[in-house]
Amino acid sequence: MRYIFIPLCVVSLLLSGCNKDGDSIEKQEEENTFLQQGKSYMENSDYENAEIAFKQAIEDNPVMPTPYFDLATIYQQYKPDAIKAIFYYTHFAEMLPESERAKFAKEQASAIQKKIQQKILELAGVNRIKHERDRLKLENKELYKMIAKLRKDVKAAKESQPTNPLTSTAPAIGSSTQPTTSGSTKPVASGKSLIYTVVAGDTLSKISKKYYGNSSYWDVIYDANRSQMKSASDLRVGQSLVIPKK
Repeated sequence: MRYIFIPLCVVSLLLSGCNKDGDSIEKQEEENTFLQQGKSYMENSDYENAEIAFKQAIEDNPVMPTPYFDLATIYQQYKPDAIKAIFYYTHFAEMLPESERAKFAKEQASAIQKKIQQKILELAGVNRIKHERDRLKLENKELYKMIAKLRKDVKAAKESQPTNPLTSTAPAIGSSTQPTTSGSTKPVASGKSLIYTVVAGDTLSKISKKYYGNSSYWDVIYDANRSQMKSASDLRVGQSLVIPKK
């Protein structure tokens, strides 16, 4: 029984908060110079020295719970360091699991962890936004290039197009220049002429090409309709034109 009693006694002393000299944890904390210095620094808002003093107190006597709690407070409120705050709050709660301050320490550690998680989510959201912004910038840049190329192609196409048939093939009124017939017979007005209704975009050259297969016969249509046309370009949508048959 003597060999069993000794270790049980040691365990009993540890659980009762006493050291080998019989002093309680509370008394050890009251007499610990480093811990008391740390509290004095805290009262004077000297958190740098308070941090140093509390760490020295832990090195001097690791079983004192108070310096762990005080360090957690410093890292939570005055020298923000979430990881250290969680560590010291958790360690304090493990040392005094049934105390009211242990409950508070656990709550604070949990709150800090939630803030870290929220911050991570926010950063992830910011990163997604930045990624999307960069993607859109790149797409816009490519779009601007495509638009610039399209404008260039349109301009080149316009410059390469032939001039308006009316201005290129139709001679001015009174001009002696005759359209080229390429040896074919020119249409002549007769009693069997057709009637054509002008639509948007029509020119005499286009109408001539449609009915005669040759845009150079525009003047035949013009001569047949001089009574209602002031010039070869005097066309109106819905206007009825006489188309002489060949």
